[in-house]
Amino acid sequence: MSSKIEIYLAQTYSVSANTKRIVLSPLLSSSVSMLIGEFVGKIVINKCDVNHDIQFYVVYHSLSDLVSGNQYLFAQDYYIADYERKKNENGCFYSLSKIGDSFNTVNLPVLATKLPMIHITIFDILKESENMSYINEYVYRRSSRFKSIMDSSIWNYYLPITTPAVTTERFKNIVKKIHDNVQKKLYRYCVANEYAELNARLVKNSYLSRELHVHGFSVSPFVFHSEYEIEKDLLKRLAKVCINDKSRYNKKDLEDEKVREIKIEKDNAFCFGAKWRILLLDDYANEKLKEINGNTENVNIIDNEHQIKEESRVVTGKLKIIIDDLRSIGCADIVWCCPTEYEIENKWAVNGKQKSWKWYDSNGVALKKYTDPDIVIVCAKTVKTALKLLVFQRYDIILLDYLLAERNDKKDREYSYYLLKILYELKKYSESGESYGGTINESLCKAIGIKLYQSVNEKFVYQIEGVGGECRNMNIKNLFGPDNRLYFMHISAFVYAIQERLQEQHLLRSESFWHIARGACPTNTPKLFLFYLYRVMEKRYESITMQEGECVGSLIDFLSEIFEEGRPRMKCVNKFNTLLNLRAQYNRIKNDVYKEERELLNMKAGEELINGCSPLDCRSSRLICSTFNDILYYGNSFWEHLQHLIYLIAYGTIRQWTEMWEEYTFIKPRLMLNDEKGEKVCKAIEEYIIALKSNS
Repeated sequence: MSSKIEIYLAQTYSVSANTKRIVLSPLLSSSVSMLIGEFVGKIVINKCDVNHDIQFYVVYHSLSDLVSGNQYLFAQDYYIADYERKKNENGCFYSLSKIGDSFNTVNLPVLATKLPMIHITIFDILKESENMSYINEYVYRRSSRFKSIMDSSIWNYYLPITTPAVTTERFKNIVKKIHDNVQKKLYRYCVANEYAELNARLVKNSYLSRELHVHGFSVSPFVFHSEYEIEKDLLKRLAKVCINDKSRYNKKDLEDEKVREIKIEKDNAFCFGAKWRILLLDDYANEKLKEINGNTENVNIIDNEHQIKEESRVVTGKLKIIIDDLRSIGCADIVWCCPTEYEIENKWAVNGKQKSWKWYDSNGVALKKYTDPDIVIVCAKTVKTALKLLVFQRYDIILLDYLLAERNDKKDREYSYYLLKILYELKKYSESGESYGGTINESLCKAIGIKLYQSVNEKFVYQIEGVGGECRNMNIKNLFGPDNRLYFMHISAFVYAIQERLQEQHLLRSESFWHIARGACPTNTPKLFLFYLYRVMEKRYESITMQEGECVGSLIDFLSEIFEEGRPRMKCVNKFNTLLNLRAQYNRIKNDVYKEERELLNMKAGEELINGCSPLDCRSSRLICSTFNDILYYGNSFWEHLQHLIYLIAYGTIRQWTEMWEEYTFIKPRLMLNDEKGEKVCKAIEEYIIALKSNS
């Protein structure tokens, strides 16, 4: 279905405002004519429920403009609401109307909302090339260091003029992205408009005084990323993730330009073949976002067929934006829920059986069967709810918005760093070796409506006050997991505010018990958000699978590499310490999987729910269970016999094959629980020991 496209051609320039006519270079004139004249109203947009008309600016930047003035704004002054444009100021933004082969300056159209921009230059100034001409290299070196603002968000897209085919295709892709943003109403959200103005002000002030002749010529306080380049980097990394054989990419691989041509299963690569549970702390997690006209969004359910189903629920707010971003990279298998505080506290029935929360797929349709999704998102709107969810379940990643809803004491708004402060103090007091009297951070807890008391008998147990005033035990060890460490990522548009707030509160990004990623806004910078999310998932995944710089994975994968690929004796010598580390790893992460949930954890996709519950309702870490699905198979005696077997193979003699066989017969039943993988490993071990017997 085609959409009406209205384009305003504009140019930034630093000449006198008395200049009435601007003659563009023949190359630019022909390119602009080709792009705009040929494709206006004819670009094919993906089918959608509503035909959305779109408007945007095409902004041309001449070579002289690119090297003039240290305060050159790249047309971003347009996004500053109270900014007065001066006639002779560098970087003024004018609209152009084409007459013949030249353009006349005209007033900017008065529009109800800000419009996105497509920035055009006659060569790529964001990427250095060895084959640059002298002029191009001069412009690249002398242009502002914050020039990536031209491609840094949904408000700014960059289009360098290269070959006609490449330029045209990239132009089409940009217009389609703008169309998708319009369809999702991203440009009408208050947070998007605030972000555009904030970054315009940062660009306006991204300079230092040159009077002292020190840093002013070489330092820009604020620089920006390129969404296009970030997306390319992400796709390269995804192309190098091979789940089947656990091989990993290296730095040299990332330089291979051919990687972009590789067809990859992006969903599996993005999730590393594992299953994830994500906690989303945001007061607009599934609430309609505010629009600039004072209204809230009027959301349509993605699939019209689902509107008539009684148990469907509209997916909206920040949750929908995140799901849409994940879908764009191939992660479509997502389910979510937004449990109330009452549902969280009453998770267990009187008879001790678990109760299920209401789970929905990415279209808002209630789940009737277990689907084993790649990503599960649990939403919390307050710090209090998030804290109780952390007590109950293991969350592999925690996404934090910055500003939350009104505080319980009505004095201010909540901030997500409240959660970090409480967790930090709980950890500090639990490790101090002394009992702490009274509540934990009484003023802060009062602000968010909770009370925390240290147990009289146990140092690691605190009591958290519930809805009805009763107190429930909360073990500190359950808060900091999986693998005794939490992984946070901020998803706010105000990254600089978060950074300064953490510094103000004396909170470090990296501690032994947490890692706080910088993060990005999923609304305004979707590609940067996906890149940071992928990197924090990568860091979390490698924290449990890497041993001595090598991706080992589960025990059965480790044994497969030793016995199925030849030279087992040499590998046992080289990897004996890795086995010891792997045993220690299993001993740590087994606390993140609950034995009483074994029946639920063994469910397969498509199976009927058990008493209305599925693995989605389990407390166990989804990442640990999916990566180490043998975590409940092995006890201490198993590990002792396995260690002795590996030691005998590494350092024993051929005549000790009988001892090896005895150790193997003890561990075989446990290994066989790994189905086909276990059978192959057992067969390889048997063949190796039988070969030793034949040669003895």
